[in-house]
Amino acid sequence: MSPRRDPGFTLIEVLIALGIAAVALGIAFGALRVGLAAWRQGEARAEGLQHTRSLVALLEQVVGGAHPYRTGAGDTGRIVFDGEPEQLGFVTAAPAVPPAAPIAFVAIRVAREDDGLTVRQRAMPARDPLEGAPSVLRDPVVTALRLRYLRRENGEWNDRWDGADEQGLPAAIEVTLTTPQGAGPPVIIPIRTVAP
Repeated sequence: MSPRRDPGFTLIEVLIALGIAAVALGIAFGALRVGLAAWRQGEARAEGLQHTRSLVALLEQVVGGAHPYRTGAGDTGRIVFDGEPEQLGFVTAAPAVPPAAPIAFVAIRVAREDDGLTVRQRAMPARDPLEGAPSVLRDPVVTALRLRYLRRENGEWNDRWDGADEQGLPAAIEVTLTTPQGAGPPVIIPIRTVAP
């Protein structure tokens, strides 16, 4: 007659069950950790894209309101519009930051400076409106700014636009912002005001 076993588990069975449970918990916590890291990356990317969208919306407002403002006497004056591949200066009826007193036009300079995207603004009329204006926006997230200008006559894109030489404004401006997440898609901003 064989000895009777007590109902229950042996020490080996308990150790095997604990080992299986530990492996299962390790896999579950690893998957949870990977899922949380992916969630955080997704949230950071969404936040970065929303930030870029808000900058583009501001630029659409300001650039879209560009005006063929002339300095000097009458129609012989120079149109204030200085477009380079990495900076843009112009006069607009839609300021980036509304001034304390109502003003019809402000001069704006948008450029990538050492501390990020900078928007400078000065009330018009002003002597040298695009030089030395105070900064109204600095965004350190933007690492590069690329601008191109659309010619009305032939639909050709140019890297530069001088309002004095062209005697008018471009039909649109293409803006590409680069952040640590990479270059965003180019955004084309039409200029609503037609040159005189």
